[in-house]
Amino acid sequence: MKRLITFDLLETAFGAFSMERWNDHPRPLGLYEMDKQGHKAVVALLLARQTGLDDLPGLARGLVFEFLKRAVLTDLKPPVYYRLTQTGGDRMARWVLDKWRDHLEAVSPKLMHLFEIHLTRGPREDMQRVLEGANSVATAWELSLIEPLARGIYGFDRTKREVMDRLEAHRDLPLVREFLFKLAGARSHPLCNFVDLVAQLRFQKRWTRVQRIPNTSVLGHMFFVGFLSFLMSAMCDLNTNRWGWNFFGGLMHDLPEALTRDVISPLKREMGLQDLLQELESQMMEREVYPLLEDHAPLIRFLVESPFSLKAFHQGRPVLDLSVRREAEMELMSSPVVDGPLVDLSDKYSAFLEARFSIHYGVSSRVLREAAEAIRSNCQIKAYNGIEMRGLFQVFDQI
Repeated sequence: MKRLITFDLLETAFGAFSMERWNDHPRPLGLYEMDKQGHKAVVALLLARQTGLDDLPGLARGLVFEFLKRAVLTDLKPPVYYRLTQTGGDRMARWVLDKWRDHLEAVSPKLMHLFEIHLTRGPREDMQRVLEGANSVATAWELSLIEPLARGIYGFDRTKREVMDRLEAHRDLPLVREFLFKLAGARSHPLCNFVDLVAQLRFQKRWTRVQRIPNTSVLGHMFFVGFLSFLMSAMCDLNTNRWGWNFFGGLMHDLPEALTRDVISPLKREMGLQDLLQELESQMMEREVYPLLEDHAPLIRFLVESPFSLKAFHQGRPVLDLSVRREAEMELMSSPVVDGPLVDLSDKYSAFLEARFSIHYGVSSRVLREAAEAIRSNCQIKAYNGIEMRGLFQVFDQI
């Protein structure tokens, strides 16, 4: 069976860049589902580390599967969504499964099997707590952003109460507790400052000089690259643990842009800035970001640095540029391994999709056409673990 990621899967998932949140409330700016998913995923990683959750690849699967679920339930307001989940969960799960079955089977039968288990049995209790807690923090962060405009409007007090009740229900999770203290006016904990820093990446737009639809943010792009890295890992039949670590590698690959902003690739190449910018990013991360992370800094540093290198996290230290033999040795010892070259392909494919979907939706330009063609020419000839990447680009030849 030929492995492929279908156009319908890509278009439905990519639609989260356009899926507006809080669209029945006044907002200071657009708030979109893809950005919220990226914020939630980073918070979930921190919560998992704090609570000793030992299955981070499983957490990545939970984040991806919950995103797939949300992507096809676009029109439900949160209170309705939660009520239906509680009272009609089995029927909803079967409907979501039917929506995704053919598309996930095309990527990997194993992927579809794990998705079905997630929807019908649910994640284990400690993982469910982390997913729910992370979702509550990301939602409450958005609420605090719109509150100055929405306060006093009918229904907002009820919405705020529901959001805060869900947050309070997870007060036993350390980061949630610190976030509640912050909302109450206490001095912000360093990890809460990191949560703020990540959330602000939603305000940084990609392709800032180019008209596109939809516009995409750095934060949304980070999550989407993680999502594509996960799918491509499944498509390439890698070990399921690698699916999860590649998700987190993709999720974190652009974190330094919280400090430097998005410098477009042509500018970096033409001015020879790659090495200088990378050195500057490392210095700024060491000075301004990693101190906020306390005991979690080594893992985040591993995920952020050398994002496109085949690397492992062994005994608390990164091992970069693995050889095939060393890679097998690391995996045998259950050390986290990130397929940086696959994350690199996912990053480039995400940029291709950002250009190509805009063209497909009717907003085109010479820059978008040339960018899409250049990425396709460079990447479609590549393969990973014996799987050719050509099919990723051919899905657009049929539309």
